[in-house]
Amino acid sequence: MLQQNTAYLQAKIAQATLAIVEIMNNKETPPQSRISAARTVLEYALKLTEETEIVTRIEALEAQVNDN
Repeated sequence: MLQQNTAYLQAKIAQATLAIVEIMNNKETPPQSRISAARTVLEYALKLTEETEIVTRIEALEAQVNDN
């Protein structure tokens, strides 16, 4: 069940990102909402970047261990 829910949410990431970006770019949206949307995009982009870097480093370490 947890795996199904995780897969469902992962499938919705692109849609959610588009919605947030639409809010951020909509000049008719209140400024505070646009700032909040921009902050959300930045926070998640930073998290994704950090996690991607961590995974890459772990994979490199695993490769080193397997080579020895």
